[in-house]
Amino acid sequence: MHVLPLEPLALTLGEEQVVGSDRTVSFNSVRYSTPPGYTGARVWCRVVGEEPSITARTSSGDLSEI
Repeated sequence: MHVLPLEPLALTLGEEQVVGSDRTVSFNSVRYSTPPGYTGARVWCRVVGEEPSITARTSSGDLSEI
């Protein structure tokens, strides 16, 4: 057996995007807003069930749905 990684595999997080200056990301031809403070940040977009999910690294360094 081996030790599990601390971070999830990037593939499980979804498609990587960069938040634009207008604080939005484009995913599946739709623009989604992000909270203030994420301009220029790398985020990951995926569909969970029927809802879009955007995950980002927070200021504390953790991964969180934003």
